[in-house]
Amino acid sequence: MLSAVIDHLWQSTLFAGGVGILASVLRHNRASVRFWLWLSASLKFLVPFALLAALGAQVPGQPANFGTVTVTPQVLSTAIDSVIAPMSATGFAVGIVPAASPAHLWLNFLELVWLCGFLVIAGYWLAGWRQIRGARANSRPLAIDFLIPVRTSTVMLEPAVAGIVRPVLLLPNGIEGWLSPQQLRAVLAHEQSHVQRRDNLTAALHMVVKALFWFHPLVWWIETRLITERERACDEAVLAIGNTAEEYAAGILSVCQHYLESPLRCAAGVGGGDLTKRIEYILSRPKRVALSALQTAVLAGLASIVIAEPIITGHLAAPVAERHVTGSAIFRNYEAVIPETSPPSDGKDLVNAAATGNLAGVRSLLRKGVDVEFADGAYTPLTQAAQDGRDLVVQELLSGGAQIEHRRKGGDSALILAAGMGHFAVAKRLLDAGAQINDQSASGFTALMEASASGHQKIVLLLLSQGAEVNHVGAGETALLLAARNGHEDIVRLLLDFGADLSHRRFDGQTALDLAAEGRRAAVVEILLRRGAVSKP
Repeated sequence: MLSAVIDHLWQSTLFAGGVGILASVLRHNRASVRFWLWLSASLKFLVPFALLAALGAQVPGQPANFGTVTVTPQVLSTAIDSVIAPMSATGFAVGIVPAASPAHLWLNFLELVWLCGFLVIAGYWLAGWRQIRGARANSRPLAIDFLIPVRTSTVMLEPAVAGIVRPVLLLPNGIEGWLSPQQLRAVLAHEQSHVQRRDNLTAALHMVVKALFWFHPLVWWIETRLITERERACDEAVLAIGNTAEEYAAGILSVCQHYLESPLRCAAGVGGGDLTKRIEYILSRPKRVALSALQTAVLAGLASIVIAEPIITGHLAAPVAERHVTGSAIFRNYEAVIPETSPPSDGKDLVNAAATGNLAGVRSLLRKGVDVEFADGAYTPLTQAAQDGRDLVVQELLSGGAQIEHRRKGGDSALILAAGMGHFAVAKRLLDAGAQINDQSASGFTALMEASASGHQKIVLLLLSQGAEVNHVGAGETALLLAARNGHEDIVRLLLDFGADLSHRRFDGQTALDLAAEGRRAAVVEILLRRGAVSKP
């Protein structure tokens, strides 16, 4: 029995590895495609190849001269045959271990360890299920037009779909006070996507897999991929029906800030997955690429082969013949060849090329040994490219060794310049490369303050989601003061959601409310008053 379990485990592991390769190949397609691939890897743990082989052995009417029939392409057949051979229908006879042998004692010990792990995981899920059940029992109906009944609860859990057979949408009391109408509409669209996809059912299936195979690290990793692709699929659906990325991302952040995450994977909420990566994905406005006809045909063919091969092998009830398969693969690396520009005179040409976005020129100058840190008066090549929003040039300069924290004359780093000018892609690339998010200029301004002052909401959200200090003070100012003075109401809301200090005063005693009123920013004044702002005495 133990040998059969081991065979099943390594076969399922190999299958999951193949799914991982396919998911990587289809990384530019819809997230729902990758979700179903990972779900198949999960469910494979519940369906041993030996079971399919045993089913095939029960099929009557084997042809007398079946060996002349070609069932599948030779290479794929050989690969899968070699995988299922240890667990073919003829291989179920397992030697019986004597009851008193040391091997029997070890088996009993392993069974006890497995049972303890199973009970711990089942107990954890039972506790989560009771919490959801309590929230549902203490809820009351809410009159909202939705696919399933909507109920509101006093339990501070995030909006979530609870139940599999008769699901309901649970909303926390007062959520409309934390979210704008646009944000609430986007959050409801997210939950509607969970309902339409039957995500609670698929999550429950993987919970069974995890309880049975808790000892296998791959099962835990598959769970993270399922959650990631599930949430991305719902995010794509929300954006596809016209919700704005900024409002949707802000709504998710507000929910996660004020409510607890759903305690069960099979009670799908809006805050699942890696929050930072989700926000970045949403703000990148992903394009959903449908499977092409060729991709669909290939996936269907692979699925048919994986299912049919063990059934046919079991039907034949014969040892797998030894085959020798040879093959070769040719890999070609293509590199764009860009004509060389005129020879450089000094590093000024590199700064100029960075400013104009001349990627070919930048590459040529770097290959010729021009100093990547050359400073032409106020700018280095990196700070110049960051200020002008030359994302590909920034990438090339960083690859060429440019120091990310070098500043232009005046103290602004590349991140501060990119944030102030509203270049989201550049700011994100610099953060991913290790830029200090709370670094400040000579005047004390951070990237968050620059973006808030200039009204770049997308960058403000990116910086806040990655830990920017919301109440940093520079030259007496804060991000909230700058946004309020300039009338950026959406940014004011974001900053307040992340804990911006309403009571901070400038050197002259003015608060954010004073600055907004002075500038006749009526919408900002209204927001600040609702949040409890006060004027200077």
